Amino acid sequence: GAISGVLTGISCTGATDCTAVGQDTKASSSPQALAEQWDGSTWTPQQTAQPSVNKFLQSVSCTPGSTCTAVGAIPSGSKGKPLAERN
Repeated sequence: GAISGVLTGISCTGATDCTAVGQDTKASSSPQALAEQWDGSTWTPQQTAQPSVNKFLQSVSCTPGSTCTAVGAIPSGSKGKPLAERN
C-alpha cells in the first residue's frame, strides 16, 4: 500500500531471518514507520506501535529467536523525539 518507501536498517540472525526498518508513505497519510520480516523467500510487513503517528525507524538489531529492537524518531517541529520499539 505504500506509494514510496525507504529502508534504512537491517539485522539478520540467519539466511532466513532478517528484519528491515525504515519509512513508507501512503497516499492518504503522513510518513509511517516501516518494518519488514524476511523468511528466506518473502518479505512480510510487520506491525509497528502507534501506526497513526508520523514517525520513522532508522536502525534495528535482532537476536536469534526474532527479538528485535528498532530505534528512530517522531518528528516534532524543528526537533524530534526519540523512538524505540521492541517486539
